Amino acid sequence: MTLFRWNMATFFINNPQLIWPLILLAAWTFAEVGTYLVKIPKITFYTLFGFIFAKHQIGPLPTLDHSGIVALVNIIAGLILFDFGYRINLRWIWSNKIILITSIVESGVTFVVVFVISRLFDVSTLVSLEFAALFMATSPFVIINVINQQQSAGQVTERILHLTALNCISAIFIFKLILGYAVFEKSGSFGQATMASIVMLISSAALGIGFALFLFGALKQIKLLTSDRAVVLSLIIILLVGITKAFGLSPIIASLIFGLTIRHMKVVMGQNQRNFGALENILIIVLFIIIPVNLDWHNLSLFIGLGIALFLGRLIIKTTVVALFSYCNGVSINKGILTGLALSPISIFSILLLDQSVPSGMGLNYGLLMITGVTLLLELIGPCITQYALIMAKENTPT
Repeated sequence: MTLFRWNMATFFINNPQLIWPLILLAAWTFAEVGTYLVKIPKITFYTLFGFIFAKHQIGPLPTLDHSGIVALVNIIAGLILFDFGYRINLRWIWSNKIILITSIVESGVTFVVVFVISRLFDVSTLVSLEFAALFMATSPFVIINVINQQQSAGQVTERILHLTALNCISAIFIFKLILGYAVFEKSGSFGQATMASIVMLISSAALGIGFALFLFGALKQIKLLTSDRAVVLSLIIILLVGITKAFGLSPIIASLIFGLTIRHMKVVMGQNQRNFGALENILIIVLFIIIPVNLDWHNLSLFIGLGIALFLGRLIIKTTVVALFSYCNGVSINKGILTGLALSPISIFSILLLDQSVPSGMGLNYGLLMITGVTLLLELIGPCITQYALIMAKENTPT
């Protein structure tokens, strides 16, 4: 095995231009064959591929420069989150206010339970709070990909989408609040930390709305053909992500609100444009390979117990709370359970959100990063749970 690794490493060092094209092709092939054989989501295989063939495992995948990773991942996330935001219907939330209440209660209880579990494992108070904030969220990247792959639609699908969006916004706000509290802890200015988080959220949302207004005006004035809109949107989202990073705002919130606003301005997107067609499939492959490749897995076993406890605790709480509120939502308890189960994916979103701690002056806490890595491994089953929920709800389109 050592000789095999050495030969592969030598080959790719001598031919660096071949590495990533071959990686993407190999990952796509691996996922296609795996999905054909066992009928589980392709992103599970992308993550598994990235982990197995990472530099610290058996393969030749190179670790990328941190700044390059952050820029690429944020652009990919921005494009995917736009698609996700485009599917959010504020009028539907307004007419189903219990969804908002469900999200608040479910996120709040998850926060408390994750914090308690972390403290029981002797994790420091600050890191336990950060865990709790991260685990409130659900990964929109996994959710939107599985829904697209299953071509699902219905009550469970809509609730999954909207609860995911609300949970992400709550998680970002609380996480930034905790980071702000840590930065200002010595001065005791908790009010300043709170205000900074609120300003960040409002500014990010305002930027997303502003870009949507600009795009709407541009489309109206120059009357772009429908076929050109995907290109224009992609370029604007890349610019939007760049501006948010430059000014310390949240590209997640800005991209999500941008897509949401475009929808409510009734800018019609064709089915192929809504998910950027083949482009989004390539972006998903890149995103779900780059993240596991660039995590250091050497000491992962030290955190496996805590990771499993947090993963299971979060899954049980989300499923239980959503199921309890399901009757008020106008759906059966069974569909409530399926909706809660489908909210299990988290890790890719949490790793992306962790990057926000760097400009806050905190640096990446090693334990925090490692436990997120553990959830990434455990989450090999996360997309499978979401797919299972959609199939059991009979909202998927059989292929």
